[in-house]
Amino acid sequence: MVGDYFFTCDSIWMADKLTEKRNGNEKSAKVFIYHFAQTSSANPWPEWTGVMHGYEIEFVFGAPIAIQLLTKRTKIEREETFSKKVIQYWTSFATTGVPRLKNSSGREVWPAYDG
Repeated sequence: MVGDYFFTCDSIWMADKLTEKRNGNEKSAKVFIYHFAQTSSANPWPEWTGVMHGYEIEFVFGAPIAIQLLTKRTKIEREETFSKKVIQYWTSFATTGVPRLKNSSGREVWPAYDG
């Protein structure tokens, strides 16, 4: 509930504001949002705590790719694959303004936020 109050609600409010029509014109910005829920085997907290704010950063910077940083070895391959996708999405967004995978299929398309 704290995460919803401090992060999710504000993110949705901002996305709504950025995508609303201004003075009868088309929407002013293309907005992409996400809710990160991927747990990490390197997470020191009990699994019931879920994923905390900012925990996507280890996937963005490829921590699962550097296997020696992980403490449990059971999820490493899955986490490495996921981290590579996160890196592609973020890199694509930084360079083109649209998050997408290199060879994305229809189910991996990141749709723009539409309220």
